[in-house]
Amino acid sequence: MATVALSGIITPTNVVTATSTTTLSNKTLVAPALGTPASGVVTNLTGTASININGTVGATTPSTVVVAPVKASTTMGVGGATPSASGSGLTFPATQSASSDANTLDDYEEGTWTPTVTRNPGTATTYTIPTGTYTKTGRTVVLLGAITPTNGTFGAAGDYIRMTGLPFSPSGRTGVGSGANNSNLNNGVSTTLAYTSSGPTIDATFESGVTNNNEYAFIVTFFV
Repeated sequence: MATVALSGIITPTNVVTATSTTTLSNKTLVAPALGTPASGVVTNLTGTASININGTVGATTPSTVVVAPVKASTTMGVGGATPSASGSGLTFPATQSASSDANTLDDYEEGTWTPTVTRNPGTATTYTIPTGTYTKTGRTVVLLGAITPTNGTFGAAGDYIRMTGLPFSPSGRTGVGSGANNSNLNNGVSTTLAYTSSGPTIDATFESGVTNNNEYAFIVTFFV
């Protein structure tokens, strides 16, 4: 006969409840067998739970994913861009992250530029050139600018003037535009063509020149 002090819960072959020192006779104590469940499902956990997992955890991927329409009341950044702090809309990176997909809009930018006259068949050698503006959407660029000759004529009938300083380089002879004398619409009419020869340039072919102190304004569209 043996005397055993028990604490906790022990499962023998027969059930014995021990609250203090109990004398057992002719009893065999058997440790419980601990098994591993083959599988299990955990659902609707609330509060704080701790789960220990051994082995492989599998997940079922749905064949169809339904995304509800997204509505934003502020700005959203794409391509790692920091969203604008004002207004609402999409913010693109400062440096374009070009997409090879023909149906993906991958760039938008607005800014300013100042044209530089490098050829003028007229008599003017000095000009007033206000800052122009541009808008780039995808690979399409629209430029606006103006030049006022201050000591002679600008351009000549049948000839062309050349301007540089474009914010983007055209992809070949792909641009087209028009210009006019803002002070006298009967003079200084021209058609323009943007191209890459000798650097990004705009050539404006005149039907008639722009007289002294008259502003010549133009708009050009081209692809990059």
